[in-house]
Amino acid sequence: MWRIVLPLTASIAAVPLVAAPARVTTAGVTTAGVVAGTMPGSPASVLQAGTGPAPTVDSTPSLVALSAMAVAFPHAALRPTIVSRAAWRADETKRDPRAHYANGVTAIFIHHTDTPNAYDCADVPHMLRNLYTGQIRDQGWGDFGYNFLVDRCGNIYEGRAGGVDRPVVGSHTQGFNQGTAGIAAIGTFE
Repeated sequence: MWRIVLPLTASIAAVPLVAAPARVTTAGVTTAGVVAGTMPGSPASVLQAGTGPAPTVDSTPSLVALSAMAVAFPHAALRPTIVSRAAWRADETKRDPRAHYANGVTAIFIHHTDTPNAYDCADVPHMLRNLYTGQIRDQGWGDFGYNFLVDRCGNIYEGRAGGVDRPVVGSHTQGFNQGTAGIAAIGTFE
């Protein structure tokens, strides 16, 4: 089973975007419509395509990182529709009645369910009930291990009970469940 960890931050700070190959000491970043000095606080490394200094080569084998502008993203996106546990008919009598919560979520783990990929999306609620039973009975996790699941049609399902808008502690990544969320793509992706 593969896992991708995505750290969550409130804003993106100046971070390296690209490491230049050895012996390249200057390079430009292409950002459509942005030219260095035309935006307040824009760094000199942000250039319009085809402008700026050409890369220079020296004999020192080093990597040069390009820095990024600090960007704050407004919270304008609408919350996607999430299919509730009631809608996929989770048997609430099987699970641990108490949900456990963290102080917040600082990382997301992406998983897959290790199930067949050629399924009809109308069959997903039944598949979820089977996975749910297996994770409670066979794994001993007390509930669904993943906070959310996504099918091949793009539907998002509530996994672990406790509220989709709360930092529910899951059972998706042994040793790293506190303060993280687990999202599983339904299928096998190796």
